[in-house]
Amino acid sequence: LAGSPPVAEVITTFQNFVFLAGNNTFPYRLYFSNDGDETVWTATDYIDIGDLTSPITGLGVLFGKLYIFTRRAIYELRGYDRDTFIVDEVTLSTGCVAYKSVVKVDNNLIFLSDRGIYSFDGINVHYLSRGIQVLVSTLNYNRIGQIVAELYKAKNQVSFSVSTGSNTNNNEVICMTYNPTASENAGITEEDVAFAEYTGMAFNAFGLERSLTELDRLYASNYAGLIFQQDKGNNDDGAGIDFSVKTPPIDMGAPEEFKRFRYIW
Repeated sequence: LAGSPPVAEVITTFQNFVFLAGNNTFPYRLYFSNDGDETVWTATDYIDIGDLTSPITGLGVLFGKLYIFTRRAIYELRGYDRDTFIVDEVTLSTGCVAYKSVVKVDNNLIFLSDRGIYSFDGINVHYLSRGIQVLVSTLNYNRIGQIVAELYKAKNQVSFSVSTGSNTNNNEVICMTYNPTASENAGITEEDVAFAEYTGMAFNAFGLERSLTELDRLYASNYAGLIFQQDKGNNDDGAGIDFSVKTPPIDMGAPEEFKRFRYIW
């Protein structure tokens, strides 16, 4: 940004302002630019939210409101300028631990908390990853802030690149497939998602190529500086793909009868 904006890790736009958060000295401070001019930053244009023990860890815009995530809570910002901005508490029971995990999916914000993956529909917070609690418990919380996520709407998926165990780099991908009808209506709940775990994928960034004439393309980069197109072909850079799929409990009726999947796609 031009001008002299504060040093920060988190950035988004809302109304006619640029908002910044994640400053090392004031991690609980939400900064905003002048109205309609991202090159001008008035020293007193900020709002303190949370504290040193619960810093701002993510920003997301939904239904014309700016939502501010701290490690333990969610707040909403309403208003149109410095004189009308108001911050309200949404929940003090669930927060976000990685700012790059916040992804907008239609009428939902998806994010990673201390317990796992959640959705937020502007009113309610839904716990999504109950079915993969064992996997979530293996995440390396010393590197939790380095988790990155990306929406791949062409396949109704959100991918999270994570570190597990004692790994010092992201080393696998948790892929969440969601029901698009739920995402566009009442909100994504646990019953609307399924998870796949892809091991051996050491990605530190995702990127999306958007197209008006073709399906969007999802790319990922690794720590060697290589870029990989995702969801292409049937191998992982020449090797077989190791993965597991975990679904919510499915009631198929007639428990006394043996059943199998005819098709999985």
